[in-house]
Amino acid sequence: MELAARLLKYGILSPSELAAKFVAERSNLDATDTFEYMKDGKRSKRDTYANHIRFLFSLFSLSQKEKAIMRYMTLMPAEGINIRVFASWINETENLNAINDLILKGFIRDNEFRTISLYPILRETTSATEKPSLTNCHTLIEEVYRICLERGRDEPHYRELFVVIENIVSHVTKDDPFYLQFVEDAIPFMQTYNYLPGFELLYSEMERILKSHFPYKKEDVFLLKQYNLQLRSMRKLDPPKTIRDYGELLTQMKPVTVMNAGSISNVLCNLSLLYKDCGKMDLAKESLSEALHIRVDYGLLNSNDGLMQMKNYVILLVQMQKLEEARLCLNDIEAIVKDQVTTTSSEYANCLGLRSFVSLAMGDYKSANNYHNSVLDIYAKVFGKSSSRYQEKAEELSNMMSSVHPYPPHIHQSK
Repeated sequence: MELAARLLKYGILSPSELAAKFVAERSNLDATDTFEYMKDGKRSKRDTYANHIRFLFSLFSLSQKEKAIMRYMTLMPAEGINIRVFASWINETENLNAINDLILKGFIRDNEFRTISLYPILRETTSATEKPSLTNCHTLIEEVYRICLERGRDEPHYRELFVVIENIVSHVTKDDPFYLQFVEDAIPFMQTYNYLPGFELLYSEMERILKSHFPYKKEDVFLLKQYNLQLRSMRKLDPPKTIRDYGELLTQMKPVTVMNAGSISNVLCNLSLLYKDCGKMDLAKESLSEALHIRVDYGLLNSNDGLMQMKNYVILLVQMQKLEEARLCLNDIEAIVKDQVTTTSSEYANCLGLRSFVSLAMGDYKSANNYHNSVLDIYAKVFGKSSSRYQEKAEELSNMMSSVHPYPPHIHQSK
Protein backbone atom coordinates (compact mmCIF):
# COMPACT_ATOMS: atom_id res chain seq x y z
CA MET A 1 0.00 0.00 0.00
CA GLU A 2 2.90 2.37 0.72
CA LEU A 3 4.18 2.09 -2.86
CA ALA A 4 0.69 2.71 -4.22
CA ALA A 5 0.34 5.78 -1.99
CA ARG A 6 3.64 7.17 -3.22
CA LEU A 7 2.54 6.74 -6.85
CA LEU A 8 -0.31 9.10 -6.02
CA LYS A 9 1.72 11.45 -3.79
CA TYR A 10 4.30 12.22 -6.46
CA GLY A 11 1.77 12.55 -9.27
CA ILE A 12 3.06 9.56 -11.19
CA LEU A 13 -0.52 8.33 -11.60
CA SER A 14 -3.92 9.80 -10.76
CA PRO A 15 -6.27 7.84 -8.47
CA SER A 16 -8.43 6.79 -11.42
CA GLU A 17 -5.41 5.73 -13.46
CA LEU A 18 -4.03 3.67 -10.57
CA ALA A 19 -7.41 2.02 -10.00
CA ALA A 20 -7.64 1.18 -13.69
CA LYS A 21 -4.18 -0.35 -13.61
CA PHE A 22 -5.12 -2.55 -10.68
CA VAL A 23 -8.31 -3.67 -12.42
CA ALA A 24 -6.33 -4.50 -15.55
CA GLU A 25 -3.95 -6.56 -13.46
CA ARG A 26 -6.85 -8.18 -11.57
CA SER A 27 -5.60 -6.71 -8.31
CA ASN A 28 -8.35 -6.31 -5.72
CA LEU A 29 -7.52 -3.66 -3.11
CA ASP A 30 -10.60 -4.68 -1.08
CA ALA A 31 -9.62 -8.33 -0.82
CA THR A 32 -9.85 -9.81 2.67
CA ASP A 33 -7.99 -12.99 1.75
CA THR A 34 -5.06 -13.45 4.15
CA PHE A 35 -3.06 -15.32 1.48
CA GLU A 36 -2.07 -18.15 3.81
CA TYR A 37 0.33 -20.69 2.37
CA MET A 38 -1.43 -23.70 0.86
CA LYS A 39 -0.22 -26.81 -0.92
CA ASP A 40 -1.33 -28.27 -4.26
CA GLY A 41 0.02 -25.42 -6.36
CA LYS A 42 -1.85 -22.56 -4.69
CA ARG A 43 0.02 -19.31 -4.10
CA SER A 44 1.50 -18.46 -0.75
CA LYS A 45 1.09 -15.11 0.95
CA ARG A 46 4.68 -14.27 0.04
CA ASP A 47 4.16 -15.05 -3.67
CA THR A 48 1.05 -12.88 -3.85
CA TYR A 49 2.77 -9.94 -2.15
CA ALA A 50 5.75 -10.30 -4.47
CA ASN A 51 3.47 -10.17 -7.52
CA HIS A 52 1.83 -6.98 -6.25
CA ILE A 53 5.22 -5.41 -5.64
CA ARG A 54 6.49 -6.38 -9.09
CA PHE A 55 3.40 -4.78 -10.58
CA LEU A 56 3.84 -1.56 -8.57
CA PHE A 57 7.56 -1.59 -9.35
CA SER A 58 6.74 -1.48 -13.06
CA LEU A 59 4.36 1.47 -12.63
CA PHE A 60 7.10 3.76 -11.32
CA SER A 61 9.02 3.55 -14.61
CA LEU A 62 12.36 3.89 -12.86
CA SER A 63 15.22 5.41 -14.84
CA GLN A 64 18.20 3.29 -15.84
CA LYS A 65 20.27 4.94 -13.11
CA GLU A 66 17.61 4.19 -10.48
CA LYS A 67 17.39 0.57 -11.61
CA ALA A 68 21.18 0.30 -11.38
CA ILE A 69 21.13 1.71 -7.84
CA MET A 70 18.47 -0.83 -6.86
CA ARG A 71 20.64 -3.63 -8.27
CA TYR A 72 23.62 -2.36 -6.28
CA MET A 73 21.49 -2.20 -3.12
CA THR A 74 20.65 -5.91 -3.38
CA LEU A 75 24.36 -6.60 -2.78
CA MET A 76 24.64 -4.44 0.35
CA PRO A 77 24.41 -5.82 3.92
CA ALA A 78 20.79 -6.53 4.86
CA GLU A 79 21.12 -4.37 7.99
CA GLY A 80 22.17 -1.38 5.89
CA ILE A 81 25.09 0.68 4.62
CA ASN A 82 26.11 4.29 5.24
CA ILE A 83 24.60 6.32 2.41
CA ARG A 84 27.81 8.22 1.60
CA VAL A 85 29.93 5.07 1.64
CA PHE A 86 27.44 3.44 -0.73
CA ALA A 87 27.50 6.52 -2.98
CA SER A 88 31.30 6.44 -3.13
CA TRP A 89 31.27 2.76 -4.11
CA ILE A 90 28.91 3.38 -7.05
CA ASN A 91 30.51 6.65 -8.21
CA GLU A 92 27.61 8.88 -7.14
CA THR A 93 29.73 11.27 -5.08
CA GLU A 94 28.69 14.55 -6.75
CA ASN A 95 25.22 14.39 -5.20
CA LEU A 96 22.83 11.92 -3.63
CA ASN A 97 19.80 12.98 -5.66
CA ALA A 98 19.11 9.63 -7.32
CA ILE A 99 19.45 7.74 -4.04
CA ASN A 100 17.29 10.26 -2.18
CA ASP A 101 14.62 10.04 -4.89
CA LEU A 102 14.43 6.27 -4.34
CA ILE A 103 14.11 6.89 -0.61
CA LEU A 104 11.23 9.32 -1.22
CA LYS A 105 9.53 6.82 -3.52
CA GLY A 106 9.76 4.15 -0.81
CA PHE A 107 12.09 1.77 -2.60
CA ILE A 108 15.08 2.38 -0.35
CA ARG A 109 14.65 2.44 3.40
CA ASP A 110 16.21 5.34 5.33
CA ASN A 111 17.41 3.98 8.68
CA GLU A 112 19.03 5.51 11.73
CA PHE A 113 22.53 7.00 11.61
CA ARG A 114 22.15 7.79 7.87
CA THR A 115 22.25 4.18 6.77
CA ILE A 116 20.07 2.81 4.00
CA SER A 117 18.78 -0.67 3.19
CA LEU A 118 16.12 -2.56 1.26
CA TYR A 119 13.06 -4.25 2.72
CA PRO A 120 13.58 -8.04 2.30
CA ILE A 121 10.68 -8.40 -0.14
CA LEU A 122 11.97 -5.50 -2.24
CA ARG A 123 15.44 -7.01 -2.23
CA GLU A 124 14.06 -10.29 -3.55
CA THR A 125 11.83 -8.56 -6.10
CA THR A 126 14.67 -6.40 -7.39
CA SER A 127 16.95 -9.42 -7.70
CA ALA A 128 14.27 -11.30 -9.64
CA THR A 129 13.34 -8.44 -11.99
CA GLU A 130 16.69 -6.72 -12.49
CA LYS A 131 18.93 -9.81 -12.31
CA PRO A 132 22.22 -8.33 -11.01
CA SER A 133 25.21 -9.49 -13.04
CA LEU A 134 28.91 -8.75 -13.40
CA THR A 135 28.18 -6.52 -16.39
CA ASN A 136 25.17 -4.58 -15.12
CA CYS A 137 26.81 -4.09 -11.69
CA HIS A 138 30.28 -3.36 -13.07
CA THR A 139 30.62 0.09 -11.45
CA LEU A 140 30.23 -1.32 -7.92
CA ILE A 141 32.21 -4.49 -8.60
CA GLU A 142 35.14 -2.61 -10.14
CA GLU A 143 35.31 -0.31 -7.10
CA VAL A 144 35.23 -3.28 -4.71
CA TYR A 145 37.99 -4.86 -6.80
CA ARG A 146 40.07 -1.68 -6.61
CA ILE A 147 39.78 -1.67 -2.80
CA CYS A 148 40.80 -5.34 -2.66
CA LEU A 149 43.98 -4.52 -4.59
CA GLU A 150 45.01 -1.95 -1.99
CA ARG A 151 46.34 -4.58 0.38
CA GLY A 152 48.08 -3.11 3.37
CA ARG A 153 45.87 -0.02 3.40
CA ASP A 154 43.38 0.41 6.23
CA GLU A 155 39.80 -0.02 5.00
CA PRO A 156 37.38 1.29 7.66
CA HIS A 157 34.38 -0.49 6.09
CA TYR A 158 35.99 -3.90 5.63
CA ARG A 159 33.15 -5.74 7.39
CA GLU A 160 30.57 -4.32 4.98
CA LEU A 161 32.86 -5.26 2.09
CA PHE A 162 32.98 -8.85 3.34
CA VAL A 163 29.21 -9.02 2.88
CA VAL A 164 29.27 -7.30 -0.52
CA ILE A 165 31.93 -9.69 -1.82
CA GLU A 166 30.04 -12.71 -0.45
CA ASN A 167 26.84 -11.44 -2.11
CA ILE A 168 28.64 -10.97 -5.42
CA VAL A 169 29.77 -14.60 -5.24
CA SER A 170 26.37 -15.92 -4.17
CA HIS A 171 23.86 -13.76 -6.06
CA VAL A 172 25.37 -12.19 -9.18
CA THR A 173 25.15 -13.71 -12.66
CA LYS A 174 28.68 -14.53 -13.81
CA ASP A 175 28.71 -13.15 -17.38
CA ASP A 176 32.29 -11.85 -17.61
CA PRO A 177 35.58 -13.83 -17.55
CA PHE A 178 36.93 -11.05 -15.29
CA TYR A 179 35.20 -12.90 -12.46
CA LEU A 180 38.12 -15.28 -11.94
CA GLN A 181 40.50 -12.35 -11.50
CA PHE A 182 38.06 -10.72 -9.08
CA VAL A 183 37.90 -13.86 -6.92
CA GLU A 184 41.68 -14.34 -6.99
CA ASP A 185 42.35 -10.79 -5.77
CA ALA A 186 39.52 -10.72 -3.22
CA ILE A 187 40.99 -13.68 -1.32
CA PRO A 188 44.02 -11.73 0.02
CA PHE A 189 41.61 -9.03 1.23
CA MET A 190 39.88 -11.66 3.37
CA GLN A 191 43.25 -12.89 4.63
CA THR A 192 44.36 -9.36 5.58
CA TYR A 193 41.59 -9.26 8.18
CA ASN A 194 41.79 -12.98 9.04
CA TYR A 195 38.21 -13.51 7.90
CA LEU A 196 38.17 -17.29 7.50
CA PRO A 197 34.55 -17.77 6.27
CA GLY A 198 35.11 -15.31 3.41
CA PHE A 199 38.45 -16.90 2.54
CA GLU A 200 36.85 -20.36 2.47
CA LEU A 201 33.95 -19.19 0.29
CA LEU A 202 36.22 -17.52 -2.26
CA TYR A 203 38.66 -20.44 -2.29
CA SER A 204 35.81 -22.86 -3.03
CA GLU A 205 34.55 -20.52 -5.76
CA MET A 206 37.99 -20.28 -7.36
CA GLU A 207 38.28 -24.06 -7.26
CA ARG A 208 34.86 -24.35 -8.92
CA ILE A 209 35.80 -21.90 -11.67
CA LEU A 210 39.02 -23.70 -12.52
CA LYS A 211 37.10 -26.97 -12.80
CA SER A 212 34.50 -25.42 -15.11
CA HIS A 213 34.64 -24.14 -18.67
CA PHE A 214 36.47 -20.91 -17.80
CA PRO A 215 39.91 -20.63 -19.50
CA TYR A 216 42.81 -20.49 -17.08
CA LYS A 217 46.60 -20.49 -17.02
CA LYS A 218 49.07 -22.53 -15.02
CA GLU A 219 49.62 -19.41 -12.87
CA ASP A 220 46.00 -19.76 -11.75
CA VAL A 221 46.65 -23.34 -10.68
CA PHE A 222 49.74 -22.27 -8.71
CA LEU A 223 47.73 -19.53 -7.06
CA LEU A 224 45.02 -21.99 -6.06
CA LYS A 225 47.69 -24.20 -4.47
CA GLN A 226 49.10 -21.18 -2.64
CA TYR A 227 45.67 -20.27 -1.29
CA ASN A 228 45.13 -23.87 -0.22
CA LEU A 229 48.32 -23.70 1.85
CA GLN A 230 47.31 -20.32 3.33
CA LEU A 231 43.94 -21.78 4.25
CA ARG A 232 45.63 -24.68 6.00
CA SER A 233 47.86 -22.23 7.87
CA MET A 234 44.84 -20.19 8.99
CA ARG A 235 43.21 -23.38 10.23
CA LYS A 236 46.45 -24.44 11.99
CA LEU A 237 46.40 -27.77 10.15
CA ASP A 238 49.64 -29.85 10.34
CA PRO A 239 52.24 -27.00 10.04
CA PRO A 240 55.19 -29.37 9.25
CA LYS A 241 53.34 -30.83 6.25
CA THR A 242 52.28 -27.36 5.11
CA ILE A 243 55.92 -26.23 5.25
CA ARG A 244 56.97 -29.19 3.08
CA ASP A 245 54.17 -28.45 0.62
CA TYR A 246 55.26 -24.80 0.40
CA GLY A 247 58.73 -26.06 -0.57
CA GLU A 248 57.26 -28.27 -3.30
CA LEU A 249 55.17 -25.38 -4.62
CA LEU A 250 58.21 -23.10 -4.83
CA THR A 251 60.10 -25.79 -6.76
CA GLN A 252 57.21 -26.00 -9.24
CA MET A 253 57.00 -22.21 -9.64
CA LYS A 254 60.71 -21.45 -10.08
CA PRO A 255 62.75 -20.08 -11.76
CA VAL A 256 61.81 -16.53 -10.89
CA THR A 257 60.72 -14.46 -13.89
CA VAL A 258 59.17 -11.05 -14.48
CA MET A 259 55.77 -12.74 -14.69
CA ASN A 260 55.93 -14.73 -11.44
CA ALA A 261 58.27 -12.65 -9.22
CA GLY A 262 55.45 -11.16 -7.13
CA SER A 263 53.75 -14.53 -6.64
CA ILE A 264 56.95 -16.31 -5.59
CA SER A 265 57.77 -13.45 -3.21
CA ASN A 266 54.33 -13.80 -1.60
CA VAL A 267 54.75 -17.57 -1.22
CA LEU A 268 58.10 -17.04 0.51
CA CYS A 269 56.52 -14.46 2.82
CA ASN A 270 53.73 -16.86 3.79
CA LEU A 271 56.32 -19.59 4.39
CA SER A 272 58.24 -17.17 6.62
CA LEU A 273 55.15 -16.49 8.73
CA LEU A 274 54.60 -20.23 9.13
CA TYR A 275 58.24 -20.77 10.15
CA LYS A 276 57.84 -17.99 12.70
CA ASP A 277 54.69 -19.56 14.15
CA CYS A 278 56.67 -22.79 14.54
CA GLY A 279 59.48 -20.96 16.35
CA LYS A 280 61.98 -21.43 13.50
CA MET A 281 63.12 -17.79 13.49
CA ASP A 282 66.29 -18.19 11.40
CA LEU A 283 64.39 -19.98 8.63
CA ALA A 284 61.66 -17.33 8.86
CA LYS A 285 64.25 -14.60 8.36
CA GLU A 286 65.87 -16.46 5.47
CA SER A 287 62.56 -16.90 3.61
CA LEU A 288 61.40 -13.32 4.15
CA SER A 289 64.80 -11.93 3.19
CA GLU A 290 64.63 -13.89 -0.08
CA ALA A 291 61.10 -12.59 -0.69
CA LEU A 292 62.27 -8.99 -0.28
CA HIS A 293 65.36 -9.49 -2.46
CA ILE A 294 63.13 -10.74 -5.27
CA ARG A 295 61.00 -7.60 -4.97
CA VAL A 296 64.08 -5.40 -5.05
CA ASP A 297 65.49 -7.23 -8.11
CA TYR A 298 62.21 -6.90 -10.05
CA GLY A 299 61.22 -3.40 -8.93
CA LEU A 300 58.28 -4.57 -6.81
CA LEU A 301 59.31 -3.30 -3.39
CA ASN A 302 57.18 -0.15 -3.44
CA SER A 303 53.95 -2.12 -3.86
CA ASN A 304 51.41 -2.73 -1.08
CA ASP A 305 52.57 -6.35 -0.80
CA GLY A 306 56.17 -5.16 -0.61
CA LEU A 307 55.39 -2.78 2.25
CA MET A 308 53.54 -5.49 4.15
CA GLN A 309 56.55 -7.79 3.81
CA MET A 310 58.91 -5.06 5.02
CA LYS A 311 56.72 -4.44 8.06
CA ASN A 312 56.71 -8.17 8.82
CA TYR A 313 60.49 -8.12 8.47
CA VAL A 314 60.86 -5.29 11.00
CA ILE A 315 58.73 -7.15 13.55
CA LEU A 316 60.65 -10.37 12.95
CA LEU A 317 64.02 -8.60 13.36
CA VAL A 318 62.92 -7.02 16.65
CA GLN A 319 61.76 -10.39 17.94
CA MET A 320 65.19 -11.79 17.01
CA GLN A 321 66.87 -8.82 18.78
CA LYS A 322 68.45 -7.63 15.52
CA LEU A 323 67.49 -4.06 16.39
CA GLU A 324 69.86 -2.09 14.16
CA GLU A 325 68.72 -4.05 11.09
CA ALA A 326 65.13 -3.39 12.13
CA ARG A 327 65.79 0.35 12.45
CA LEU A 328 67.38 0.56 9.00
CA CYS A 329 64.53 -1.39 7.40
CA LEU A 330 62.03 0.88 9.13
CA ASN A 331 63.77 3.93 7.66
CA ASP A 332 63.18 2.48 4.18
CA ILE A 333 59.51 1.81 4.98
CA GLU A 334 58.97 5.33 6.26
CA ALA A 335 60.54 6.85 3.14
CA ILE A 336 58.22 4.82 0.89
CA VAL A 337 55.11 5.55 2.97
CA LYS A 338 55.82 9.30 3.11
CA ASP A 339 56.09 9.30 -0.67
CA GLN A 340 52.70 7.59 -1.07
CA VAL A 341 50.42 8.98 1.65
CA THR A 342 50.03 12.01 3.91
CA THR A 343 51.38 12.14 7.45
CA THR A 344 47.79 12.30 8.75
CA SER A 345 46.76 8.94 7.25
CA SER A 346 46.29 5.69 9.13
CA GLU A 347 48.96 4.11 6.93
CA TYR A 348 51.50 6.63 8.21
CA ALA A 349 50.23 6.02 11.75
CA ASN A 350 50.94 2.31 11.26
CA CYS A 351 54.50 3.26 10.33
CA LEU A 352 54.82 5.35 13.49
CA GLY A 353 53.53 2.36 15.43
CA LEU A 354 56.48 0.35 14.15
CA ARG A 355 58.74 3.24 15.11
CA SER A 356 57.36 3.12 18.65
CA PHE A 357 57.82 -0.66 18.68
CA VAL A 358 61.48 -0.42 17.62
CA SER A 359 62.20 2.44 20.02
CA LEU A 360 60.75 0.44 22.89
CA ALA A 361 62.85 -2.59 21.98
CA MET A 362 65.96 -0.37 21.91
CA GLY A 363 65.16 1.00 25.37
CA ASP A 364 64.29 4.52 24.17
CA TYR A 365 61.16 4.74 26.29
CA LYS A 366 60.58 8.47 25.81
CA SER A 367 60.55 8.22 22.01
CA ALA A 368 58.44 5.08 22.18
CA ASN A 369 55.85 6.89 24.27
CA ASN A 370 55.80 9.93 21.98
CA TYR A 371 55.35 7.82 18.85
CA HIS A 372 52.70 5.74 20.61
CA ASN A 373 50.66 8.82 21.47
CA SER A 374 51.04 10.22 17.95
CA VAL A 375 49.68 6.98 16.51
CA LEU A 376 46.59 7.08 18.71
CA ASP A 377 46.03 10.76 17.86
CA ILE A 378 46.02 9.99 14.14
CA TYR A 379 43.74 6.98 14.58
CA ALA A 380 41.32 9.16 16.57
CA LYS A 381 41.19 11.74 13.77
CA VAL A 382 40.87 9.20 10.97
CA PHE A 383 38.39 6.76 12.51
CA GLY A 384 36.84 8.68 15.43
CA LYS A 385 37.83 7.77 18.95
CA SER A 386 34.48 6.12 19.72
CA SER A 387 34.51 3.94 16.59
CA SER A 388 35.05 0.20 16.65
CA ARG A 389 37.83 0.56 14.09
CA TYR A 390 39.74 2.90 16.43
CA GLN A 391 39.44 0.35 19.23
CA GLU A 392 40.66 -2.45 16.92
CA LYS A 393 43.68 -0.46 15.73
CA ALA A 394 44.54 0.62 19.27
CA GLU A 395 44.37 -3.00 20.41
CA GLU A 396 46.62 -4.10 17.52
CA LEU A 397 49.16 -1.49 18.59
CA SER A 398 48.94 -2.56 22.22
CA ASN A 399 49.44 -6.23 21.33
CA MET A 400 52.49 -5.43 19.23
CA MET A 401 54.01 -3.25 21.97
CA SER A 402 53.27 -5.88 24.61
CA SER A 403 55.40 -8.39 22.71
CA VAL A 404 58.46 -6.41 23.85
CA HIS A 405 59.27 -7.57 27.40
CA PRO A 406 59.19 -6.04 29.90
CA TYR A 407 56.44 -3.58 28.90
CA PRO A 408 57.34 -0.30 30.70
CA PRO A 409 54.41 0.94 32.77
CA HIS A 410 54.71 4.53 31.56
CA ILE A 411 54.09 3.44 27.92
CA HIS A 412 50.32 3.61 28.14
CA GLN A 413 48.68 0.47 26.84
CA SER A 414 45.54 1.04 24.76
CA LYS A 415 42.18 0.07 26.12
